[in-house]
Amino acid sequence: MGNRVKFLTGVSFVVVAFTIAYLYHEKEQIDAFYIAAEQGDAPRETSLGFFYYRGDPLPQSYERALYWWRRAANQGYGKAQFDVGYLYWFGKGVSKDIVQAYMWMLLACEQGDRQARDDILELTQSMMQSQIEDGKRLAREWKIRHFSALTSTPQEGKVMADSGAADACEIRDTRSR
Repeated sequence: MGNRVKFLTGVSFVVVAFTIAYLYHEKEQIDAFYIAAEQGDAPRETSLGFFYYRGDPLPQSYERALYWWRRAANQGYGKAQFDVGYLYWFGKGVSKDIVQAYMWMLLACEQGDRQARDDILELTQSMMQSQIEDGKRLAREWKIRHFSALTSTPQEGKVMADSGAADACEIRDTRSR
């Protein structure tokens, strides 16, 4: 019995030591993510959003996930745009709003996000044509604001906003109403 207790005590010590080392290393990684995210690193902002959404290794909070994902989405980062759209679609951390969901998913789709393309097809099944049009209008307005900030004239911003991959994401309404 004595040898088993010593063995188990030794194993327990090793497990605790590894756990402490892992948590310390994890904290350093999270700190590095925060530093980069605060400087506007969209992939790190998106990762922090995911950590909050999942609740691991940070406390679960849809509101904090939305905060970080929106920061990255407003920089034009497609993955974060998809994530913001998802939160709006299912009302997690924000009031459910399928028009906002469509807008963000459309922006992500135009960036080449295949999951957004697939989800738009599903999302539009529960939308009226007027809601789809509102979502398109919001996406275009977002692009004009976004691109106008990157160009020397508002007209150049409009041209850039209209020259996206929208056709690849265009939803044809085949439903009879």
